Amino acid sequence: MARYRVMGILTDRAALDGLLQQLHQSDVKPDDIGVLYASDATVEAKQDRTEVAAGAAAGVTAGSVVGVVAGLMSFAIPGIGPALGAGILGSTVAGAAAGGVLGAFSQIGLGNDLAASYEQALKAGETILAIDNDNADQAGVVESLLRERNIELVNTFQI
Repeated sequence: MARYRVMGILTDRAALDGLLQQLHQSDVKPDDIGVLYASDATVEAKQDRTEVAAGAAAGVTAGSVVGVVAGLMSFAIPGIGPALGAGILGSTVAGAAAGGVLGAFSQIGLGNDLAASYEQALKAGETILAIDNDNADQAGVVESLLRERNIELVNTFQI
């Protein structure tokens, strides 16, 4: 069965809460959403995830990040520094963080040019989103939703 990934760059992190809620209302499962952004905060392993999200998400409510996206985690990315990630992006980048963002993005199927664009956005303090889906029509709905919300560099590809 084919799976599809829709990715984009959110330049206004304050809009993340509304976007995550809208994705959830569009029947996108929390495990299929990924969020990744640089953070000034570092996270202790035993710290409460809600507390981490509230302190580090800069304008995003803790409930949105923790409740709508699965698995908030903190890690360091070479050349970027501390980062917070959740869902499919958090687990992929955390696992490959030592190799840098380009290596991690290559692992999820991005070509070098596109991976470099997403890496530059992350370095600029923007938020990277990824939404997976088993259905091409639903992936199209998600892509349209992102474009309507002025998400930049929206791409859909088969994984």
